[in-house]
Amino acid sequence: MNKTIYLVRHGQTRFNLEGRLQGQADSELTPEGLRQTEKLKEMLKEKGLRFNQAYTSDLGRAVETLKRITDDSVKKYTVPGLREVSFGDLDGQLKTQFPSDQDWEEVYADYHAESFDGAVDRMIEALISLAINDPDDQILAVSHSGVIAGMLEKMGLELTGPIPNGSVWVLELNDQGLRLKDYFCI
Repeated sequence: MNKTIYLVRHGQTRFNLEGRLQGQADSELTPEGLRQTEKLKEMLKEKGLRFNQAYTSDLGRAVETLKRITDDSVKKYTVPGLREVSFGDLDGQLKTQFPSDQDWEEVYADYHAESFDGAVDRMIEALISLAINDPDDQILAVSHSGVIAGMLEKMGLELTGPIPNGSVWVLELNDQGLRLKDYFCI
């Protein structure tokens, strides 16, 4: 088996702009987020990438991103496993309300939130399952910053900044496992 997964972070949202912990709360794409989806659609087209079906987190910002970057002929499926980590009581709150001096894994239960490691494992399992079950060699999926960053770190990559809105992470899944093959940004 040799599959290539094009993993996209959704376009900019109002909560991104306001500095809020989005988690599983939702906010609409901003005008910039809409421009990002247009640029991303054009970039995928310029690279000659075509998909028969595509997958997205079931959160509105990811669904809207997928809708805007693919043609109507592409079958679209929502996959809850691609969701962002839930910040529980902090979903939608300003980032400044989170105690920045504390490790998330030590305090997530205090906020009725999801374990970060658990969310990353959930997303990785979803991606692998999609790749195994999808008949095509190229797969398009839309997800979120936190779980994408966590997955990349779990793969041994050291990130130097946040995952940009509209970025594409090209992953290869083969018998040796999942690895980062390429990355591009709009």
